[in-house]
Amino acid sequence: DARRTLLELSDGMVSHAFGTQLGYGVSLRLRLHWLPVEAEQDLSILRSDKAEEEALECEERQRLSGELVSALSLSPPRSQAAVQALLDPYWGFNNVQSPEALRMLLLERRPPRT
Repeated sequence: DARRTLLELSDGMVSHAFGTQLGYGVSLRLRLHWLPVEAEQDLSILRSDKAEEEALECEERQRLSGELVSALSLSPPRSQAAVQALLDPYWGFNNVQSPEALRMLLLERRPPRT
């Protein structure tokens, strides 16, 4: 993946959104910098249930953004641990499988040969 390779060559990264790049940055233990940019959404064309879902997701991203800013303000070792703990439920940094375990999982899911 080109994005991950670019991040592996970097000392740090800047982001304003919760996406793959942020997960890669945390897993690679890069220095993170957060740009506090407020998202703007026009939900008026969505069905009411979908608009409510999108609004709740936006609120959750704003909450996480605030917590991320707080975590990044800590000293470097504590900051890295706080950021990883905050984002682990979403990216599963602590859920790492060994190559052997991954091989077994893939073999279990392979369709039978005919």
